[in-house]
Amino acid sequence: MSTYDSKTVAELKDIAERRGVKKAGVGWAKCCPPDGNRDAIIAALRRLNGSTSGGGSSGGSSSSSGSSGGDLRSLTLVALKTLAEDLGVKSEGVGWATCCPPAGNKDDVVRAIQGFQARQRQPATPGALASLLGNMRVGAPARPIAAPAKTPGIPAHWSGQFAGAAGFAVFSVPTDHFAQLLSVPDPENLGVGRDVPHGDPWKGSFPGKSLHLAQAWRVENPQLWTQYVAARDAVRSQLEQVKRRGVSVPTLRTELHPKTRAMPRDETVDASINELFLLHGTKPDALVSVLANGPSDKFSTGLFGQGVYMAENACKTDQYTTKDSAYGGALRELHGHLYAHGVQHPQMPVYYLILCRVVMGVPVSTRDGQTDAAGASIWSMPDRELSTIGGTSTFYHSLVAEAGQGAQYTLHRHREFLQYHQNRIYPAYVLAYHRLIDQGGGRAAAV
Repeated sequence: MSTYDSKTVAELKDIAERRGVKKAGVGWAKCCPPDGNRDAIIAALRRLNGSTSGGGSSGGSSSSSGSSGGDLRSLTLVALKTLAEDLGVKSEGVGWATCCPPAGNKDDVVRAIQGFQARQRQPATPGALASLLGNMRVGAPARPIAAPAKTPGIPAHWSGQFAGAAGFAVFSVPTDHFAQLLSVPDPENLGVGRDVPHGDPWKGSFPGKSLHLAQAWRVENPQLWTQYVAARDAVRSQLEQVKRRGVSVPTLRTELHPKTRAMPRDETVDASINELFLLHGTKPDALVSVLANGPSDKFSTGLFGQGVYMAENACKTDQYTTKDSAYGGALRELHGHLYAHGVQHPQMPVYYLILCRVVMGVPVSTRDGQTDAAGASIWSMPDRELSTIGGTSTFYHSLVAEAGQGAQYTLHRHREFLQYHQNRIYPAYVLAYHRLIDQGGGRAAAV
C-alpha cells in the first residue's frame, strides 16, 4: 500500500500544499487535473516524488537511492526529524529511539527514512527532498504552509510561513535582543503586590531576586497583524483631525524605550501616534488563546476597568504570571508551539510575558482611576469607554495610570498602561523567563 492510500482527502491536500504541489491561489483542478479529486492529488504527489501512478520508480530512479542517502546526510538532525515526522516515519507519541533504533541519532534517522522509502517504493530524489524541505528551517513551525510571496502589509522580516489551523506561528529568536527588558530598577519589589498568591516563595520584599530570560519567540499572526494595522491607521487619521482642532498630543516615553534599542532593526514603532512596546503578563493556560486572538479586553478587569493591562516594567507584569513547571500535561498544546525544532522545555519553573506593540494615540492620564489632572471624569462609559478629547467628539485612545505616593494615587510603585480596544494591540513576542533567588556562593534557586 502507498503511504498516500491511507490518507484522507483533507490530509492529502495538506501534504500537497506543504510540498508545493498546490501553490497559494491555485485551484485544485488546476494543480491536479482533471478535477483535483483524491486520485488526481495522489498522482500529482507521486509525480513530484519521481514515481509512477503504480508506485514504481520512474526512469533514472536506479541511482536515486544513493543520491537520496547523500542528500539526507547533508541535512541537520532537526531537519531530518522534521522530514521523518512529515513522512510518517515517526508518529506522534512515539519516541525517536522506538521509530529509529537504536538511539534515534542522525544515522539512525537517515536509515529509518531510507527504509521507509524502500518499503513504499517511493525513493526521494534530490528534487523531491528540495521541494519538501524548501520551506523548512531550524525554528520553523510544525506543518508550515507557505504564504503568498507578496502578502500586502505583512512585515518584510517575517518568514512567510503560517501554521494553518492555529492561525499563527512562533519562531525562536536570539535572546540577546530582549534580555534588557527583564532588568528591573527595583528588584526588591519583585513578588510584591496583591496579585502574588500567599504561600508563594516569591512573595514579599527581600534581596537577591532577579528575572532571567530563557527563550524568546517572534509571533506571526497575519490576521491579527492586518487588524492591528487597520486600527493603527484609524488612530493616525483621528490624530490628524484632533491636531487640526488645536489639540496638543503629548509624546509618551516609557522605561522600556531605551531597552528596546537592542531589538531587531526591523521592529520600529511610530512615535508620532504613540506606538509603543509594552509588556503584558499572562498565565500559561491562556497563552495559546492570546497568540491566536490577541489580548482580550473582554476578559480583563481591575482597578481601571475592563481593558488590557500592560506595563513598562517587568516587575509589574511578573505579578500576573503563573508557572509552567514541566513539559506536557495540560499545557501540551502550548508546548507543541513553543518547544519544537530543537527548542527544549527547561524542565524547571518558567513564566511567560508578551511583548506587545500598542497604539496609545492620545492618552488620558489618571491618578485615582476616575478623574484626569483637571478633575474631569475619564469615562464616557464607566470602566469600558474613555471620555472624549477636549473640544472634539473623538474618544481618548488609551489610559495611563500614574504612580506616586499620597492618597490621591491608586498606584504607588509602577505605572500601568491600558487599552480598551484589543485591535490596537499586537502580541509581537513571547518571552519565557525564570524567577531566581540568590542562594549565595554563586548559586541561585528557580522558584
